Amino acid sequence: MNTVQTIIERLIRALATDNERVYTAAIETLADLGATAVPALIDATHSSDRRIRLGAIAAIGIIGREAQSAQRVLVRLQNDPDDEIAEAATLALASVTAGTAHVDAA
Repeated sequence: MNTVQTIIERLIRALATDNERVYTAAIETLADLGATAVPALIDATHSSDRRIRLGAIAAIGIIGREAQSAQRVLVRLQNDPDDEIAEAATLALASVTAGTAHVDAA
């Protein structure tokens, strides 16, 4: 595993924190990595940890058009039984398909 992938995995694990500053910083840093982070973010949407899922979806939404490979998972997440996840997926999908970044990280 290369250094960038290690950093991405650590940032995704950081999404499990209850510290809002760390959580937001992890989302923003993952988004700054752009398309490089998308495959790991897609995987993170399947996490059993709700905060990791929400953070991954938020980062995908911020990345926007560069995260088009996440469309299928976002469509599926729109039907998630957790209303907040479904809403986050809807917002992220709009950003990915429209190319307009959604900046609400939390």
